[in-house]
Amino acid sequence: MRCKKCNSEVVISDTKCPKCGNDLLKFGSTLFSDSFGKKAHSQTIKNMVFGDLASEIRQATGSLDPWEKKSLLPIENNLKNLFSRRMSDSEIENIFEKEVIPGIDELSKDKATQKIFMKVEEEIKNNLGYGIFDHYKNREEGVLKILRAGEVTCILMKENMKEMDLSVKMFPFFKASEVACWLHIKDRYRELKGSPFVKEIAEWIGNNIDNVFIEGIPQWIVERKKTLPDIMDGILAANEYHLSGSLRTGVSLYVLGRNWILRIERKDISRIKEFQIKNILKAKGNDKDKEFLAENLCELQILRNERVHKGIEDSEKTVQQSRTLSYSCLRKIPEILEI
Repeated sequence: MRCKKCNSEVVISDTKCPKCGNDLLKFGSTLFSDSFGKKAHSQTIKNMVFGDLASEIRQATGSLDPWEKKSLLPIENNLKNLFSRRMSDSEIENIFEKEVIPGIDELSKDKATQKIFMKVEEEIKNNLGYGIFDHYKNREEGVLKILRAGEVTCILMKENMKEMDLSVKMFPFFKASEVACWLHIKDRYRELKGSPFVKEIAEWIGNNIDNVFIEGIPQWIVERKKTLPDIMDGILAANEYHLSGSLRTGVSLYVLGRNWILRIERKDISRIKEFQIKNILKAKGNDKDKEFLAENLCELQILRNERVHKGIEDSEKTVQQSRTLSYSCLRKIPEILEI
């Protein structure tokens, strides 16, 4: 095989290109020299990514021969080191987006790994439901690619692995819901851009959210009411930064996606103003379903924030909670925020 960066010949046991120093342990860092090399390297890469999946790999492809075992060791160790150290949220996102998700997506097309990915695909279908699975496949397959990477990561990273940063198992499920939210809500925001009604609410709230009391909203919004002016300003300016994410989608759905009276008190001037909200977000379904999705989206974001600040990634139970919440949201998003 050849180094993708300088086109020099390298061997499978190399961890870096002898000529240019390119890291050969990263996905996509090498090119195939011939059909035999391609077949052999494909098998090795399959083993590298699945690392600890010895039983699953043997079940699908038979026992590993000595050459395969030897060739996968450097990269297996590299992946273990990668997933065993503490990383920031941005580091995890960068690794998943640039290496893990594209790498696993490529492996899913390999005939040699067919049985493993059939099992992964079935797990995703069972969790989403076949209709919702087809929806994402037809509308935004990126969501399924992220979930595929999440499921493989969950299998790859065994519970008993010492010093493991379990947060990397949580990230794909946060990301899948985030991508799905933006897919289903961006056009609704586009229609509301510059809305005089939204502008009126934004102006009444003002710049100091501490001066504002909103009647009748649930506690999960009360604790994060500063999100509301961000959403209003984001809609008016069509600013994705202030609109994307699970929490903002949840708050937006609750406040703008139902028929209700929004009562906002300005404590600094002791006045209350009422706004008759008539589902301007054009959300589908009944209020109970909308509120259920909105709260779950908020809870998912809370888990993500706590992951960064409180180290809850040490709890396998919390990791599974993020996965369960994500699938719950992903099932409901296409129904409530129908495209």
